[in-house]
Amino acid sequence: MENKILVILTLIFVFITIFNSYTIHNAITGRPVGTVSLTILPECTIGIKQGWNYVSLCAFPQNTSISSILSGLNYRYVAVWDESAQEFEIYSPRSASPSFDAWDANKSYFIYYYNASPTTLTIAGMPYNDLNLSQIQGWNPPTYPYLLTTNILKYLNSINDSYRYMVKWDYAPQEFVIYSPRSASPPFTTISQGQGQFILMTNADILEYNKSALGTP
Repeated sequence: MENKILVILTLIFVFITIFNSYTIHNAITGRPVGTVSLTILPECTIGIKQGWNYVSLCAFPQNTSISSILSGLNYRYVAVWDESAQEFEIYSPRSASPSFDAWDANKSYFIYYYNASPTTLTIAGMPYNDLNLSQIQGWNPPTYPYLLTTNILKYLNSINDSYRYMVKWDYAPQEFVIYSPRSASPPFTTISQGQGQFILMTNADILEYNKSALGTP
């Protein structure tokens, strides 16, 4: 019992020291010889339901392995679009030699979740700042990297003359919803935290995210 109390008291002291960025002083000279500090990473939360979910990370994780990012999630498959081949690659945690095992944080991914109870995927990592993503001709699956909801025209303007469609995933019918800049009444005009996207490029171009310019929808 005494050992447990000693461990608890030690942990309390360590955490108080870290959170207050306590400065260690040399007992003789009084000059600082070191500091202890803790960086708290922001968390990105994404709702996950039974079936296929199409998601983007809204924080950049330190460990980008699929097993790390989806740790604790009862998933069966992860799918990512290969722009060069214009087809999906499939990852299964049951495969002895999957075609990929790391998450490209600049892309959107499908996750097949087979539990009936909804859950939350939580990603701790560095926040995205401004981002430039090269898009090739054809379908591309760029990430939407931010915690804020924005009007898609604010960032699609950077590729205004080079894309034909932008699509998001509609979970309920398990199908894509299509946005066209030529439509008078598109089915959606915004994108939010954690949502994945596909963009059909008519020409290669650079998709530019300027975080400060996005603001509110």
